[in-house]
This record gives sequence, C-alpha cells and structure tokens, in this order.
Amino acid sequence: MLPDAGANSTLSPDDLPLDDVRRAGHVHVSGYTLLNPGSRDAGTTALAVARAAGVSTSVDASSAAPLEAVGRAAFAAMTRDVDLLFVTL
Repeated sequence: MLPDAGANSTLSPDDLPLDDVRRAGHVHVSGYTLLNPGSRDAGTTALAVARAAGVSTSVDASSAAPLEAVGRAAFAAMTRDVDLLFVTL
C-alpha cells in the first residue's frame, strides 16, 4: 500500500463541523490524521470536542511506519482518552 495524504495534510480545526461533532453519536478519527503533522491538530480537536460533549470516540492505529515515526509515547498521549482504539498485529 502506498498511501497519499493529499488534501488531508492541510486539514485544520477550522475545517471541522464542530457543532456536528458535538451532536454526533460517535466520532472516529483515522490514525493517519493524528500521525500526519499537518492534520494532527484537527484530529486532536475533533476528539477533544467529542469527549467534552460526552460523545464516544475511537481511533485506528493505521500503519506501522507513520506510527513508528511519531513514536509510541506521542501516539499514546494523543489516544489516551479515546473509548476504543483499533490496532492490528
């Protein structure tokens, strides 16, 4: 697989429909969003807004190479409060 973040690299918190996030039944954020420095703020903002509104959250860990580049401790800090973390061995 050869992923290309494309326009997602420029996703910012200003792009998020935060009222929709607050009213959602569940918010899932792709790990790629958190692992990409360009979109990380948007992903962490979506998770924080959802948590503050009492909305359940989940994140998938994505693939090993970007996860390794960010580091275990940093990813753990970003996902510490999510309700469900999807990982593949």
